[in-house]
Amino acid sequence: MGNYRALLQNKKFIRFTLCVTFYYVAAYAFIVGSPAVYISYFGIDPQHYGWLFAINILGLVTVSTVNKRLVQKVRLETLLKSASFIAALMTFVMCFVLKTHPAALAGLVICIFIFFSMNGIIAASATAAALDAVPNATGSASALIGSLQYGSGIVTAAGRA
Repeated sequence: MGNYRALLQNKKFIRFTLCVTFYYVAAYAFIVGSPAVYISYFGIDPQHYGWLFAINILGLVTVSTVNKRLVQKVRLETLLKSASFIAALMTFVMCFVLKTHPAALAGLVICIFIFFSMNGIIAASATAAALDAVPNATGSASALIGSLQYGSGIVTAAGRA
């Protein structure tokens, strides 16, 4: 337990850990809320929801593959900042598009696709950078990152219950 206290006090570790945690809060918000948005709000046939969700996974896989090459050429922190900026930008663009054009399903799908694709960089880069910050406690650090990353889904889902 002493490792966890030290990890929680390590600002560099926490910065990267919170980056991936907050990204996952937003990603889980999409996962939890998208069926209602697509099916109830936009009137998408429930049989078509699966492919709307699946195209986001294609983006994630593609960006993960590209990330494999990018990490050899670009600093980890630069990749993470860029991907986080793009993900945040897409949330603002999505809100603007839906505020000004409430029936803009295509705008929503494109923004979510780009946002979700950034997972291919954010999850890997934030985790690697966080673990690099604590080389003598990587086991505990990995457990803490994982619990916050995946446990953040509880926060998002609690709002839907």
